Amino acid sequence: LVLSPPVARRLLERPTLLILDEPTNHLDAVTIQWLESFLKTYPHSILVVSHDRYFLDEIVEKVLFLDSGKLQTYRGNYSQFREQLKEEEEALKKAYMKQQAYIKKEKDLIDNAKETEKAQRFAKSREKRLQQIEIVKRPRRQEQMHFQFPFSSRSGNIVVKAEELAFSYAAEKPLIRSTDFLINYGDKVALVGPNGSGKTTLLRLILGELKPNDGYMRLGASVDLRYFPQTRSFYSETNTVLQEVLDHKHMTLGEARDHLALFLFKDDAVFKQVKDLSGGEKSRLVLAKLALSEGNFFIFDEPTNHLDIDSLETLEEALLDFQGTVLFVSHDRYFVSKLAKKILHLEDGNLTYYPFGYQQYVRERDRERNISSQQNKEIDLHLKTNKMKRERPRKIVKKKEELLKYIGELEEEKEDIEVSFTKGEVAFDWEKLSKMQKRIKSIDDELITLYEAWLELEEGEE
Repeated sequence: LVLSPPVARRLLERPTLLILDEPTNHLDAVTIQWLESFLKTYPHSILVVSHDRYFLDEIVEKVLFLDSGKLQTYRGNYSQFREQLKEEEEALKKAYMKQQAYIKKEKDLIDNAKETEKAQRFAKSREKRLQQIEIVKRPRRQEQMHFQFPFSSRSGNIVVKAEELAFSYAAEKPLIRSTDFLINYGDKVALVGPNGSGKTTLLRLILGELKPNDGYMRLGASVDLRYFPQTRSFYSETNTVLQEVLDHKHMTLGEARDHLALFLFKDDAVFKQVKDLSGGEKSRLVLAKLALSEGNFFIFDEPTNHLDIDSLETLEEALLDFQGTVLFVSHDRYFVSKLAKKILHLEDGNLTYYPFGYQQYVRERDRERNISSQQNKEIDLHLKTNKMKRERPRKIVKKKEELLKYIGELEEEKEDIEVSFTKGEVAFDWEKLSKMQKRIKSIDDELITLYEAWLELEEGEE
């Protein structure tokens, strides 16, 4: 069984082996969290192929690593697998270097053996031992990007300051309501929120490409800003990779080629035209240009798009090592979790600041949602019971009958939904499946409120 998002195939049939191929592709954060919760309690075996590192950390207990036709098994989640793999690679490198040193030493002794019969016999014995040892293979060198973002100089303590900032496009609802926020020097800040919430618009306000409708935003003293856009832009689509870099900064051909090699553009790859590059290659080329410009405040809009895992990890390390300030938008939760020390959440025009990293942000958001839900239920119950208490006693009986009828209808609707779970067509529709789960939860919450309201009426009648 293969599950290819966005269509879920017979999840509720609960097969003994569920195979998922890139299940988080094209899913929003809410649906991914729902899928994670579902899979954590799945009673049978799951085999998943995914580049979503955070998802793998949440779900898997074992990793099968396929490399050069060889399959190896590692216990633990993705992060634990990477640590084990790193330790193995270091151990293999040390073993290889140690053995090569031993072989060289033995060969030198053999080659320099004296001409005496005893020395020659001993040399032949050494040579025979060398032929019998099991050779440690040379560690395969995995090509990765190697770079750092150049730091210009320290800015002032205030990097970005906004007060009563508000923005909307003409005749549209506000994307950003009156809000204040502050980004200080050295902060690593993630800007998160649903698709279409206005994250890129906020970045454009900081960049000065848009003007606020109200309030103001300003950059602090000595801020030297560099920007990595979501839409990769180039001087010319017909430029070669080499010419694109030379157009960005004056340097010799040798310097340009050496720099591009750090981003895996080597040999004839530097002569590929921009229009022929893959998405990952275009991202690496934009990073190569960005790494030629000194700055102390870097803004990234979805920098992880199209990058492979090795490139992502190199980018993470480069940003963690950067001395200045970083503000970025990303849907890669692993990237956000590793890099961000503070979070700005934009949703429904409201910008909320969280002075901590991603894990604590997730816990805080869950806590806020639970509090809000409980408060809404308490307010609703209070209004209903107060209204019922004010009604004349002769209406209480009628109200009880109406409540019982409505309770019966909700219980019947819930039963119908639960029965439909067993029907095959439901499992083909992610969105419908999620809506049904949410509807059951909504019915349960409403029934609790109605039961309590009915009991209030019962007590009032007494």
